[in-house]
Amino acid sequence: MKKILGLAVVGLFVGACAAVQRHEIVVRFEDLRQDLFMMELAVENKQWAQFDWSSMTVTISALRDESRAQGRGGSPDMRSIRPTPEINAIMARRQSRSDTCAALRRAGKVGEGREGLLLRVPDGPAMTEEEAKDLAEENADRRALFAEFKKQFDSAEQSATLAEIAHTFAQARRDPRIQKPGEWFQNDAGEWKRVVVEER
Repeated sequence: MKKILGLAVVGLFVGACAAVQRHEIVVRFEDLRQDLFMMELAVENKQWAQFDWSSMTVTISALRDESRAQGRGGSPDMRSIRPTPEINAIMARRQSRSDTCAALRRAGKVGEGREGLLLRVPDGPAMTEEEAKDLAEENADRRALFAEFKKQFDSAEQSATLAEIAHTFAQARRDPRIQKPGEWFQNDAGEWKRVVVEER
């Protein structure tokens, strides 16, 4: 029995040491929200081609493992999102339909959903087939964008889920510099709300 307990203690000790030394990554979602907001603002303003990637905040922080903390250098941070041909293509497509999506939002036909997609507003005005097609294409691109972000996060060995990325994207889209008065959105509880028009 003593031998078994001894082996168990040794096993726990080794596991604890491995956990301390393991290179861990965390995502600062507030910084990610700001990065996504900047990307979305560039699309809304038709400035994606001139987007300044160097302006992105660092949102993935590599925690130093024990050996690096003892003087062999710290684990370098990486930027939350790096430019890739796939991301640039997705954002260019979204920019090309941004006026259409903005018109649908202004008309009260669609609103920003809490999971990062553009959704039909309950009891909103009817949509044409062409508008429904544009909506489907926009959401397909948004899902593809989330997947590209997830690939980059996975390569950094961190644990942001697609749901977390999509939710953070939705928060960025609700920024008043993007969401206009009178437009609809879902809050985190799934309730549909309308952006209040400020009285002058």
